[in-house]
Amino acid sequence: TRDWSSDVCSSDLQKISTHLLPAIIFLLFFIHRIMDYRLNRSLISNMRLSRVLYYLLLGCFGGIFVLKKAPIDSLVDISNTYMTVLGSLGALLSLFLVFESAVIFNDVYDYEIDRISSPDRPLVKNLISRKSYLSLALLFLLLALSLAFIVNLNFFIWIFLYFLFSYLYSCPPFRFRKYFIVSNFILGIEALIAIHAGASVFSTSGSINVIPNKINLIVLFGYTLLTQVKDIKDVKGDQENGVYTLFTILGLKKGRLLLGFIVSSLVILIPIFLEISSVFFIDLSIALALFASILYGLAEPVVFILYFIYFIYIGFQYFYL
Repeated sequence: TRDWSSDVCSSDLQKISTHLLPAIIFLLFFIHRIMDYRLNRSLISNMRLSRVLYYLLLGCFGGIFVLKKAPIDSLVDISNTYMTVLGSLGALLSLFLVFESAVIFNDVYDYEIDRISSPDRPLVKNLISRKSYLSLALLFLLLALSLAFIVNLNFFIWIFLYFLFSYLYSCPPFRFRKYFIVSNFILGIEALIAIHAGASVFSTSGSINVIPNKINLIVLFGYTLLTQVKDIKDVKGDQENGVYTLFTILGLKKGRLLLGFIVSSLVILIPIFLEISSVFFIDLSIALALFASILYGLAEPVVFILYFIYFIYIGFQYFYL
């Protein structure tokens, strides 16, 4: 007999708990409605939308990989369509909420940096108190973990690990955000967690033995390098607060040139590393667009959206061609 303990919403308690999903969505909508209009707008603009979409895409990639590439005996039972859909939606919302919780913790402990480089943040604009902001982060975290439990135990563990690394990144006494490469490597680990969290929704093994090492390496080191883009706008605040990044060490001009070269080179090399058929002209076009975006200091979302498009393109090549 097969052990279904890691199936999507498999236990009786988890099945009952799926009714919490609409309640959680209603609660979030209610919080949104009762908040001050200016605070609402500030919180929405502070969601780091390009980054959270990237994490959600990684989660979807992990789930799709398991469904299309994993052996049939390693798949969870997805015969109950209703539970599978609810579990999948709950998983995406859980990943979204734990990311937004991490954003708030980062804002709280980056206050001095944000006063210089991001004056539009809710805390800097005094639209919300530090205590209320932290309470909102804890609420998001609690909801994220509750949803993760509804999905399955393996997914819950991945979401908890995501929070743990985000805490190490932003919060004292560790605050690895201050250290060159270490901070970006932690963000790379979080990206890796996102793809394994997505895979664990549909894998009985919890994803560890399902995602190939080549993909693990690309996600880990690719995102470690890419996330240095976010340090460009923070360079003045980082310099004044003793935070070491590529741009506080080399300066903006040299840092952009080096990062642009590395990221655009990755775009060319990834299809070769994955041994997939790719259109070189498309790879080159995206590589040049990324290089120009980084070199000329276009907004961070532009760079992430370009990489987002490239990721979808490579994913399509990997799964369907």
